[in-house]
Amino acid sequence: MSDTTKKGLKPGWRRVRFGEVVRQCKERVDPDTSGLQRYIAGEHMDTDDLRLQRWGEIGSGYLGPAFHMRFQPGQVLYGSRRTYLRKVAVADFEGICANTTFVLESRNHRELLPEFLPFLMQTEAFHEFSVKNSKGSVNPYINFSDLERFEFSLPPLSEQQTIAERLRSAIDVVRTAQGLVATLKTLLSSYLAGAIAVRSDAVPLQDLCSSPITYGIVQAGPDMPGGIPYVRVSEMTNCDELNPLRMMKTSEEVHRSYARTTLEEGDIVIALRGVPGLAHMVPPGLAGGNLSRGVARIAVGDRCLSAYLLWAIRSPVVQRSVLQYANGWKGEDLREITIADLRRLPIPLPEKPRQQEVAKNAAELQVAISSATRRVEAASTVQRAIAAQALSGGI
Repeated sequence: MSDTTKKGLKPGWRRVRFGEVVRQCKERVDPDTSGLQRYIAGEHMDTDDLRLQRWGEIGSGYLGPAFHMRFQPGQVLYGSRRTYLRKVAVADFEGICANTTFVLESRNHRELLPEFLPFLMQTEAFHEFSVKNSKGSVNPYINFSDLERFEFSLPPLSEQQTIAERLRSAIDVVRTAQGLVATLKTLLSSYLAGAIAVRSDAVPLQDLCSSPITYGIVQAGPDMPGGIPYVRVSEMTNCDELNPLRMMKTSEEVHRSYARTTLEEGDIVIALRGVPGLAHMVPPGLAGGNLSRGVARIAVGDRCLSAYLLWAIRSPVVQRSVLQYANGWKGEDLREITIADLRRLPIPLPEKPRQQEVAKNAAELQVAISSATRRVEAASTVQRAIAAQALSGGI
């Protein structure tokens, strides 16, 4: 590296290329004769989680010709397809992965500590470089020869150890918060399973509505800043409540032509495809908005409380019915529930005092989940800040 590149580095730090200190392991094996029991596919790796918590059993089904790369405990696995998913994991057992999952390790343990490598690969700089240098649009991928060019500031061994320990501590805090979220979600699901059970007097969903259930805009056109917000399935996922500020906008003209799905506060919107059965209540700020064809509007009538109906739809018993209707419609990967099936979806309907009680208890659990989720986000922010500061190499 030039003297200019070295300027501003802490004593003992140096600028290196990824390929100078990391190598790709390419040990090929035959799954049928290797004696190995487990394999890792892309779906077994979670975004921003270094742990391998799921795997497949070799011999349980057809693996395909790509699964012939052996990995060892301590090696780092990296998903080279759709790298924006940030799939980096440390193997703690021996197994097989596809050739699209890179098996990586330190070239020299006296230069790059093995325990430091996965944290390096979780940095924003590494992810940005990987995404920027990926090829293809539908299923983008990166070659290891491209990753080799990534430059970063490498600390001396003693500081690598210190940084790795600090980041492990930060990750422990994140995982503790994530564990709390998982526990609370399980508690909510268990509560709903007991409170909203199969009933002989279940009512078709349409009978609880003040107007026909229908889907929204077929063709919304380009995003219109300052226009009418409309709900898509993508805005319904991974959130506690709908936020109109994050939604695309359509024109007044298109909105008027779909007046039947103009949203009112207290309506429930439900996904028809993608994640069929995913439901949210319309907040005040979204009143007057609309929705896409992949989402349906439920205008709740007098027989049922909106808050209760939301939790009834989210309950295990109703979600099972949704999946029964949706499965086989367009295949497992393109599940969809029709408006006709949605209208006849059976909803357990107790008396209103019981509806109110169930809605109140479920909402309180959801508040606890939201609070714990914010703790996860805060802890993750601290973790990223520690990594950015520790790995900057600046004085």
